Amino acid sequence: SGKTSVLRAIAGLLAVPDGHITLDGQPWFDSQRGIRMPAEKRPVGMVFQHYALFPHLSAADNVRLAVPRAHGPAAAREIAHKLLRDMRLEGLAARRPQDLSGGERQRVALARALAGRPAMVLLDEPLAALDRPLRAGLRQLLKATQRRREIGFLHVTHEPEEALALADHLVLMDRGMVLAQGAPAQLYSRPPDL
Repeated sequence: SGKTSVLRAIAGLLAVPDGHITLDGQPWFDSQRGIRMPAEKRPVGMVFQHYALFPHLSAADNVRLAVPRAHGPAAAREIAHKLLRDMRLEGLAARRPQDLSGGERQRVALARALAGRPAMVLLDEPLAALDRPLRAGLRQLLKATQRRREIGFLHVTHEPEEALALADHLVLMDRGMVLAQGAPAQLYSRPPDL
């Protein structure tokens, strides 16, 4: 339906021919005005469905790489370890991705996305590869993290249960078109005609 394409366009990873993308009044892309903020300057973190972790690096080093260089090496290590603690991964910092479960890998990916202090985190089906019990726990962690950090999460999913549990605002799409948007309770009680 175009969910991943929307995330990639916001992150600056997909060239779009026209339109505009704005966050907090700041234009990131505007075809009419010729504005295109490069991807590396956009304050977003991204969590992919299949983790996208470096297999040769430890969990801590995967997170540390996303900390801005201005912090310096010692501060970057401290930030990485704090984020791993926040994601309930204390004691797993030295493990490589292949030595972690799917849920642990996804939490490392979320810690990495948060390491650069983004204004927004883009989540592309982050729970799809996990079994049901792991999904429920990670859903709670995502909601708590978003609330505690007070940053926007744009989460795409095809799972209605996941969307209803996490969203403050829902946008329903089909074949690249927005069918409806609004509060989860509103769309659940009065779904659009498909």
